[in-house]
Amino acid sequence: MQTRVSMIIACYNKAQYIAKTLQSVCEQIWDHLEVILVNDGSTDDTRMIIYDWERILTKRGYSVIIINQDNAGVAGAIKKGLEYASGEYLCFPDADDEITPEYVSSMAEILDDNSSIDFVVCDLALRQEANTQISTVISTNEEPLSCKNRLEQSLLHRFTLTVCNILFRSSVFDSLGITRYMEVIPPVSQEPQILIPLFHSRTKGTVLHRPLYIYNTYARGLGLSHIKKPIEMILNKYHELTVSTINHLNETAIEKERLNNVALVGNMIHVLQIISHNDRAKYYDYFLGALHSIIPLSYNITNDTIKKGGIDFLLHAMSNNILGISIRELPIISGRVYAFGSLGQYAQNLLPYFKNTSLWPDVFWDKAATKQSSIFDGSCVSPVNAGQIEKGDTLLCFPQNKLVLDEVNKIAQERNAYAYNHDDIMDIMSSVYYPQVYENRFVSTS
Repeated sequence: MQTRVSMIIACYNKAQYIAKTLQSVCEQIWDHLEVILVNDGSTDDTRMIIYDWERILTKRGYSVIIINQDNAGVAGAIKKGLEYASGEYLCFPDADDEITPEYVSSMAEILDDNSSIDFVVCDLALRQEANTQISTVISTNEEPLSCKNRLEQSLLHRFTLTVCNILFRSSVFDSLGITRYMEVIPPVSQEPQILIPLFHSRTKGTVLHRPLYIYNTYARGLGLSHIKKPIEMILNKYHELTVSTINHLNETAIEKERLNNVALVGNMIHVLQIISHNDRAKYYDYFLGALHSIIPLSYNITNDTIKKGGIDFLLHAMSNNILGISIRELPIISGRVYAFGSLGQYAQNLLPYFKNTSLWPDVFWDKAATKQSSIFDGSCVSPVNAGQIEKGDTLLCFPQNKLVLDEVNKIAQERNAYAYNHDDIMDIMSSVYYPQVYENRFVSTS
C-alpha cells in the first residue's frame, strides 16, 4: 500500500489561480493523498472554489480536509494545517503554482526506498506567462545539502530552495519542534521557520534533478513596485523572523550571534534579488548602515567603494568570507569573450562593472535579442551564434537557468572554449573589487 502523503495548501485570495493548482493535484500519479486546504480568510471567491473542488478531489480518491479561519498569514495557515495532517510525508504547494503528475510519486518513492533520507528536493520550473511553456529550470546543487555549513549556505541564499519543492518526512517536524515554535503573529513567512531548523539539524536530504514543481512567477508581484515599504518588509521583518527562529536553536549565545550576522548578509542578498538595477543606488546608504555592525573598519567600505565595485560583489565577497572561500584571480584571456544572457536581470546588474577588465565581452548574446537590442553602453546584443566560437574563447553565462547552463557547457566542450557560470563570475569579480574582504575572516564558520 502507498504511504500516506499530507499535502497542505494555504489559500488566501487565490480565486484566479487555485483551480489550476487543484487540477494539477488531481492529476497526481500517487493515490494515497490527504489534501488539506486552509482558507486563510479570503475575501474573493477562493472559499467557494475550494468547496467546488472538494467533490472532485474526493471522487479522485483523496481524503480532503477544508479549514476556514480568519486571516493569519501563510505561516498561520500552514501551522493550522499541520494540526490536522496524518500522513507520513508532508508537502506544501502554493495555491497559485502547479505540480507535475510525478511530483508526489517521484519523491515519495525515494523516501520509501531510503529510510535514512529525511527530505527530497526537486528542481523548480519557472513559468513567466500564463498558458506558456516552461522557459527556465532552477536546479538545486546537492552538495550544499550534505556539507557541514549547509545552514550558512541556506541563510546566504547560496542555493535555490523553497518549502514548496520539498517532500518531508512528517517525523522531522515533530523531532525538530518546527510546529511548536512556528510564529504566526504578525502574519509571517513559513520558509525560514522550516528551513533553518531543518538545515541546523543532522537530517539527511537528497536532490531529484527533475523539474516537478512549476513556479508561476506571473501570479506574484515579484518586484519592489508591488511591495509597500519593501526594505522594511523584506529586510527588517524577514530578518526579525530569521533571528527569532535562530534564537530557538539549541546553540550557545555566541553561536546564535554569529548565525544572526550571517543571516543579516543573507537577507540583504535576498533583497538584491528583487531590486531592479535602476533602484539599487537608492539603497547604498541603507545597506551600509545595516552592515556597519559587522564590517570591520579595516575593509574601508564606503558609499563610493560600493558605487565603484557594486553591492552585489560586496555581499558575495562577504558571503565567500563567511564560507571560507578563497580569493579568485582574473583568468588569463587569450581569445574572445562572449556573454550569454546579456539582456537578463543578472547581466544588467553586473555588466557595468566589467568595463576596463579583461572579462569585458567582445560579443553580447541573448536568445531574446532583436536588431534593436543593446546594453547600458549602447553595445549591440544579438541572438546566439555558436559557430563564431573558437578554441580558447571565453564564455560568460549570466543566467542561472539550468537549461541555459547546460547549453553553454555543451558549446564550450564542443568548441574547446572556457565556460564560466554565474557563481564563477561572482567569485572572480568580487575578488577584483573587494580583495580586502577575503583577507580577514569576520564571521567564521563553526
